[in-house]
Amino acid sequence: MGRDRLGPITPLPINARELRGLHAVLLFGGSFDPPHTAHVAAGEMARDRLYGDRGWLLFVPAARSPSKRVDSGTSAQSRLRMLCLATASVIQLNGATRCSVWADEIDRAKLSAARADATPSYTIDTVRRLRTLLPSRIAIRLVVGSDQAAEFHRWRQPRNLLTLARPLVLLREPIDTPAALWTAMSRSRFWSTDELRTWCECVAPVPLMANSSTALRGAIERRRLSQAVRLGLSPSVAAYIRNEGLYGVRRSKARAKP
Repeated sequence: MGRDRLGPITPLPINARELRGLHAVLLFGGSFDPPHTAHVAAGEMARDRLYGDRGWLLFVPAARSPSKRVDSGTSAQSRLRMLCLATASVIQLNGATRCSVWADEIDRAKLSAARADATPSYTIDTVRRLRTLLPSRIAIRLVVGSDQAAEFHRWRQPRNLLTLARPLVLLREPIDTPAALWTAMSRSRFWSTDELRTWCECVAPVPLMANSSTALRGAIERRRLSQAVRLGLSPSVAAYIRNEGLYGVRRSKARAKP
């Protein structure tokens, strides 16, 4: 197990044999509160179109996002479990591998909390830790939604982060074209023309990502799990939400406490 100033690094869920053939790891971070099928489908499509069987999709659930001031109250462990269920459902459906979940951010948050010095989950720390576990020949691509790209100048050490991991932008409304991405990112006056051009060149060759965790959570909180499944919630994740009584859903009788 590796280690840095933040503590032990969670072992990478990619074995040595699988690493040998890789050209890139696509790091897809987020709250995943809850995860939806578009997260997995868009990530897998980007991986396959850009790298074929030489790419790996690595999901990293955030322990505590510094960009989000309000959360659903769902525990980190529940979000981790839901993400594992969501990725397993897609893998079972198409028979593909080259996709896994890395719990490093959640694991290091536990250690931080035990030391009573809890800090937000910064992506640059995650990328630096991942870099120590990968051969130098394997590139890291940082998967971000276009809405996140528009706010990327607010992230910790944004330019340093991009020297470690080239972005891969998933378009989503209302920033749904490269031209809209350019316009949205230029408003900050943080990026140079060359940098904006690079960002637009990094748009993933996949369809618009329409679903959102916010819409799923809204349907779930209205007690409409079946609607949430139609919107992109994996049935296995829906069952977990029902069994655990998450998002205000009444816990299934089989799991209810006396």
